[in-house]
Amino acid sequence: MKSCRCLLFMIVPCLLWASVSSAASSPVADLSHWAGNGNTESTNNYKVISPTSVGGTFQSRKTPTPPAGTFPEQWYLRDATLAGGKLGFDDVLAMSGTITLSSPNNADPSWFFGWYSSTDYRYRLGFSAAQAVPTAPNAIRMQLSRGNGGGATPTNLSSDGNGSALTATIPDGTYNLSFVYTPGASNNLTAHIQSIDKDWRKLSLTVGYFTPDVFDRFGFLQSGATPIATPGFDARTFDVTVSNLNYTGESLIPEPSAATLASVVVIAAFGAFGRLPTVRLCRRR
Repeated sequence: MKSCRCLLFMIVPCLLWASVSSAASSPVADLSHWAGNGNTESTNNYKVISPTSVGGTFQSRKTPTPPAGTFPEQWYLRDATLAGGKLGFDDVLAMSGTITLSSPNNADPSWFFGWYSSTDYRYRLGFSAAQAVPTAPNAIRMQLSRGNGGGATPTNLSSDGNGSALTATIPDGTYNLSFVYTPGASNNLTAHIQSIDKDWRKLSLTVGYFTPDVFDRFGFLQSGATPIATPGFDARTFDVTVSNLNYTGESLIPEPSAATLASVVVIAAFGAFGRLPTVRLCRRR
């Protein structure tokens, strides 16, 4: 029995160490410091859910239109302290994680997720969302959105990769998210929203912008939008949650130090045995 206990004392900590070390080897962005404005107003309810998850409900046309000729961020939930300072179209930019989408009301939201300028949101690069085509509840269109001081240009992610609206209807669900931008005159943006069996994508899209240091924010933005005349349409909602996110400019969740990991192993071993056994060589009986 003693021989068995000694063997367990050696094996259990090793397994625990391997488990904790594996978890610590894949850091993700720390979202706990993201701050918002207007993000918990009435039917708008999106926020920091945990250090690794953000999102909630967005109302289609909730944000007031800003004064003529101005484009400041108004309603948002975002990282305002990008590591290394401002970014721009001359930088390599990437994001990845998981995204959960739900549009039961067939919303057409004024919504953006990615890098943008807090003083002029016409400068942006990331994802936008639009009403599904053909229109249908429980579906949405995800789009690439990029702007260099003028109106943002959206391009559909589609199941055939060609941007057609007819193949761009994404059902509610949870998907892997990836986005890679590399500076260049052509073929410099690729994005995927992918489930196990289907990939909505746009590959090798030309952006062709080079403006440096224009992005000082990353996150959710509801830009100013003119209300739609259809009664009740502006109040429709759209749900998005993003988790396990990595993005250029992020702050990472600190990894446990070796000392902390060792403490975890010792405490776990204590719990496994009820007391800390005396460490000694096991002898055959």
